[in-house]
Parts: sequence; C-alpha cells; structure tokens
Amino acid sequence: DGFGVVWAGEYCNSKFKNKLLKFLASWFNIFYKKNKLAIKHRITGVDLTLKLCAESFLPVKIYGSRLGSGRLAKENLLKMFPNLKIDVYEDVEVNAEGQIIFEQNNSILSEKCLLLLALGAPKQELLMQNLKSRLFPGTIVIGVGGTVDFISGKAIRAPLYLRNFGLEWLFRLITEPKRFKRIINATIVFPYKFIKKY
Repeated sequence: DGFGVVWAGEYCNSKFKNKLLKFLASWFNIFYKKNKLAIKHRITGVDLTLKLCAESFLPVKIYGSRLGSGRLAKENLLKMFPNLKIDVYEDVEVNAEGQIIFEQNNSILSEKCLLLLALGAPKQELLMQNLKSRLFPGTIVIGVGGTVDFISGKAIRAPLYLRNFGLEWLFRLITEPKRFKRIINATIVFPYKFIKKY
C-alpha cells in the first residue's frame, strides 16, 4: 500500500553492500528509473477497492466505517457500478483484541463476499484473524482503513502529482494533523528499522 513498500523493495534489490549507498541508490532509482523498479508502483486501498468493485464478481460488504461514510460510499459505488451488490455495516464496535463486541451482524459470515474492513489499524487486522475460521469459504477480506472515507467523499485524496512522487503522506499530514504519529511511524520509524535490519 504505502510508498515505503516500494522504497523497501528497491533498497533490498540494490547491488550495493554499504547501507548508505543502498539507501541513496534506492531513492535515485525511484525518481530516475521508474520503469526498472523491483516493485513498479504501490497499490492503494482506494485503487484496489475500485478495481475489485468494477469486476462485480462478489457481493461487497463494508464493515465498520464511520457513521455516514459507508452509506455515502455505497451510493457512490452504485453510481459507478450499478450491478454491484453491496451492504454496509456502520458503527461497529470492536474491542482492543479485535473481537466484535455485539454479534448483531452475523450476516457478514453468511455468504461468500468481498469483505472490506474499515476499522483502521490494528483493529481491522486483529478482526481478520479472529474471523478467519468463521468466514464463508471463498470470502476475500481486505483491511481498507480510510478507503471508505475517500470513496464517500468525506476525505480528499492527494493530487495525482503528489501521489506519483510518494508524497501522499505529506498531504494527509496537512489535511489530517491527528495522523502525525502514524505518519512518523511510516516515514521515519519504518525506514530506520528496515535499514537497521537489512
């Protein structure tokens, strides 16, 4: 999903042994050798969701979006893909261990579907793990985080030129300052730990 994944792929693919040279070469390649990258480009939750919805090969269930976002996202998706079967389960309560507090929405488990968990990290990942053995066979589960807000129009995506330069995080920091900790983790902590390990 993140630009950091593209960078990490390029860092690992570098022929240099020295970590500083690997770091510099990876950034050089990202900006000047785009056609030869180990990972060609990132695939965002929004882009992946829209592509899967365009195929309409499974009914879609949006689970856990902010109140109002899921319904608006459903309306927008149906405008784009009129044949899409879609249900929305908003205002879902999940505890810190990723367990659904009230089991009122068992219908998400009743058929094969594309289940989009819009709970944010780490709750959506923990819920995936807890639902794993209970899902209807053939169900595809994706943690989509803020994707539903983007599709609903409640959040604005960064302009394309910023996305292409890997600066979507900067746009989100300016428009959503509360994401500061997450952005620091993605842009500073992750690269530091990655370089330290590899």
